[in-house]
Amino acid sequence: MSTTEDVLVELDERRRVYLSKVGRSTDRRYLVRTDPDGTMTFTPATVVPTHVLRLLDHPEIVAAMRHAAEHPETLVRRPLRDAPDVDWENPD
Repeated sequence: MSTTEDVLVELDERRRVYLSKVGRSTDRRYLVRTDPDGTMTFTPATVVPTHVLRLLDHPEIVAAMRHAAEHPETLVRRPLRDAPDVDWENPD
């Protein structure tokens, strides 16, 4: 489907609309803006927990996460106490 194609959707008796004919199947959450003329704009959204946003406010933590992602060979594996022994690289 082209991004400029119009698709008619209808509200059901509970004023719900089904978006299965539009959008991407990977998008499950949207921010919706309603303009004064009734136009509704759906923008795909991702929810970020507050505790993650707090971490992202600290440049040193972001730098450490970026370094870990770019250099996984420098990470040190430590067993978790009281946790099952799982090989995350080979979970089977």
